[in-house]
Amino acid sequence: MRQPNVVQSHLRYPLNSFLGTPVAVRALRELFAFGDPLSPVTIAERAQVTPHGVRKALRTLVTAKIVEPVGQGRSVSYRIRESHPLASVLASLFEAESEAADAVFSRLRDAAKRLDPEPLALWIYGSVARGDDTPESEVEVILIAPGEDGEALAYTFHDEVKEIAREYGLTISIIGLSPAELIRYSGNEAWWEGVTDSALPLIGPDPTELPELIPSLVPEELLQPV
Repeated sequence: MRQPNVVQSHLRYPLNSFLGTPVAVRALRELFAFGDPLSPVTIAERAQVTPHGVRKALRTLVTAKIVEPVGQGRSVSYRIRESHPLASVLASLFEAESEAADAVFSRLRDAAKRLDPEPLALWIYGSVARGDDTPESEVEVILIAPGEDGEALAYTFHDEVKEIAREYGLTISIIGLSPAELIRYSGNEAWWEGVTDSALPLIGPDPTELPELIPSLVPEELLQPV
């Protein structure tokens, strides 16, 4: 990452130091979430970064006075310096960040429950479910209709979630499947493994369970090959 050409005042713009690197942000997030002091190794494990990267970030954060060391030598740990005027603001920021994803999932669930008919299942899958999505990633959703036309129900659901996508700056990709299509696609090992690997169920059974439950949930005629 290239450094800015012009240095800015730390007094006026301390967030440059606090949030200047992804590792610093991750370290702060874990320290605010845990509350008590944490060792660099523990921070690294929780934040899923290297101990070397965490130690480098902590040196910057201690210099910036938003983090303070506790103890000495090999036993030193770190905690948020709560007396810093921006500590409570940053705490609120990380709390809002944590709540944002839950709000998206909750609103997707509520939107699906407003559908008529209500889907048998609604799952988030792909990069968002795995937790390795980027700002360009789509929120990939699979909706299982209780009747024959999963595509039509997915189209209606897309209209329901347009406002969620606009508000959060998301692209929501929706696949609608009928019960018969679900059973057929679940036999595709490569595709189905990608769905079941880390799917996040919002409505209905887990994708590893639903194919076996389908015969007890829908009329037999709906399970005939399309």
